[in-house]
Amino acid sequence: MVIADALSTVGQVASLIAAGAAVVAIYFAKQTVSEGEQARSQANAAHVEQMAEARRLLEATAAAHQSEMAARGRDFAAERVVQRLAHLRVITDVLRELTDIARDEQTNPPPRTEINQPLSRIPSRLAQLSTALSIYQRLGGPEMKQAAELARARYNLGTPLMEVLGKAQGALGEAVAQADAHVSLELPALGPGG
Repeated sequence: MVIADALSTVGQVASLIAAGAAVVAIYFAKQTVSEGEQARSQANAAHVEQMAEARRLLEATAAAHQSEMAARGRDFAAERVVQRLAHLRVITDVLRELTDIARDEQTNPPPRTEINQPLSRIPSRLAQLSTALSIYQRLGGPEMKQAAELARARYNLGTPLMEVLGKAQGALGEAVAQADAHVSLELPALGPGG
């Protein structure tokens, strides 16, 4: 029986050691779980911070994009105004040529064809004026009533040169008035930083 008691004692000691090892294993398992939760919490906090930084970067990029698009819009509008003004100059040049031609032809009548038609330069300038006005209005320029009326006029033998001269001078006055005051010929205001 002594052997049985000894074996029983050895069995009990072994059970105690196994129980102690289980307790130690549970302790380290809890420690590992706790460290894992702490690492996951830190990783989550880092991820939240990264997402916040990405959101700030996205907002800054969107603001920069909107600012750039607004600047491009202002630049485009300014370019259109410059195009209108340049084309208004083309119109005034044609009108000035018409006045010069009318004055010249009044004092020095042009030669005539075999069918007694004058070889006047006025009809070609009226066609040029009509084209220039059409382009000007397609660019967004305001209507020029006097110049349009002159461009639509059909110059022929019976048209008095002084009438052409008067209408061309009136259309020049209209062009000057538009250049001075019409809103479609004003450059847009510069935006922030422009």
